[in-house]
Amino acid sequence: MNINTEKNTVGYDHSLAVDSKGNVYVWGANASGQLGDGTTTNRTSPVLLTSISDVSSITGGTSYTIALKSEVDPTNL
Repeated sequence: MNINTEKNTVGYDHSLAVDSKGNVYVWGANASGQLGDGTTTNRTSPVLLTSISDVSSITGGTSYTIALKSEVDPTNL
């Protein structure tokens, strides 16, 4: 898989990337569900998250991932 990413970051034991279209790719350990793919399956190669798009920034920690969408709908706050 060849992914042209604009932003890359890592959590404690997982990796995260955002491409130029705001798509999120994740891989690594997933025991706490930190990859956000709805499973606790570890991923050895990047997986496209279909549950989120239009992401402008992403970061990870010990067992979590936080994504900031490009546009925030204030009615969902």
